[in-house]
Order: sequence, then C-alpha cells, then structure tokens
Amino acid sequence: MTGFRGHFLPGLFAAWLATGAAIAADAAPPPTGQTDPPTAPALTSEQLSLQGFGLRSVNCLEWGDACSICQRDASGAMNCSTPGIACQPEAIVCRREKAR
Repeated sequence: MTGFRGHFLPGLFAAWLATGAAIAADAAPPPTGQTDPPTAPALTSEQLSLQGFGLRSVNCLEWGDACSICQRDASGAMNCSTPGIACQPEAIVCRREKAR
C-alpha cells in the first residue's frame, strides 16, 4: 500500500496544480489598456428618426409617430417619451408649431 501511495499522490498533486493554473489563467483580467471604453446605449431607429425630425423641423414644438411624443422646451432641447412595447409607429407629424 505504501508503494501505491508513493506513486499516486505526486501525480495527483501535479494534476491539481495544473488545473489551478489553468483556472487562474482564464480568470485573469485583460492587460491594462486593452479594455474597450464604456459606450452609451444605442438609440433605436424610431428614436433616431424622431430625433432627426426634430433636428430638421426647428419650428415644430411638438411631433410624434403615434407611439412617442417629442416636445421642444423653452431652451430648444428635445425631449421624447418612451414608446410602448407593442406600439407600431406611423408617419411622423408635427402637432404644434411656433407662432409666426
């Protein structure tokens, strides 16, 4: 029995060390300077088109696509509502313009 342990335990110990080294290599953080910077959440195509309409139609104070409504505040900043989950957008129309 002593002879069996003498040959088995060193091999088992070596396998244990190799497994630990492999796990540690997988868990290591990426090298410094190699990480991607955080990005802003991507806008959906509907949000882009509503934003684009507002940029092109500077005299429009309120516009929408039947899912979201956008308004321009006193400073000129655009603010849009969030569309419902099952909403089907329609053509974007201006609902209120600046007085001329």
